[in-house]
Amino acid sequence: MTSSVLSAVRARPATTTAGLVGLVVSGVLLALLTDSAAVSRPVTTDEAAQLALSRLTTYESSPALVEITVPSGSARTRVHGLVDFRTHHAVGSYATDGAGTGGMIAWDQGGLGVAPDRQPADPGPAGLAHTAEGMPGPDWSPRAYTGDPFDTALHLTMALAADRPDNPQLLAQSGARKLRDEVLEGHAYGVFSGPLPRGSETAESHLTYWVDGDGNLGRVELRTAAGGQPITVELKGRRLDTQVPQAPWGR
Repeated sequence: MTSSVLSAVRARPATTTAGLVGLVVSGVLLALLTDSAAVSRPVTTDEAAQLALSRLTTYESSPALVEITVPSGSARTRVHGLVDFRTHHAVGSYATDGAGTGGMIAWDQGGLGVAPDRQPADPGPAGLAHTAEGMPGPDWSPRAYTGDPFDTALHLTMALAADRPDNPQLLAQSGARKLRDEVLEGHAYGVFSGPLPRGSETAESHLTYWVDGDGNLGRVELRTAAGGQPITVELKGRRLDTQVPQAPWGR
């Protein structure tokens, strides 16, 4: 992403509600902040522009490979997914540590479909797409989202992208903060706490974002009211050649 794009984002007037602000006040993320001792400071103008740009760069990364981790007690459920943020469709495989259970999953903005005991022969993007495409409609068990952490993680993933950047001034005014710098898999990121909900009595957001200097999102963590380990969404591949299949939505 060029510096001219970042400059344009910085110059946007603070007149609309930002998408990242919307994440913390909508029904998508009904979670409360747990105690945190992280040292933080308000974002600078450039940092606010980076954070604001992250939803657009995520949208433009489609199709993208994501890794979602949902802790539950001593176990973790992992989703290996192929996401098209433009069409709001995703397919993937899931498995739970030590449970011997897993299967295929498809999700969008409105809900999800699960196909237990089905796994792709090839765990890569092409294998995920091929397996989902070849499954007949009755193989999927569809349902709406619930407040379950697993559902929250899938719904959060779909809310990470938009076809335009957020408003950096509004992000800064809503309490976005810089926590630290960190390297993930050899790539440098700034780590930010997201904007606060309106009327929040907490010191920090329950959402943490890893965003690089070009506004590319690497990771998002959500801390829930239950405490413990956070839900994690990581972007592992961008602009892949494999497309998310029409199935099961087209059936």
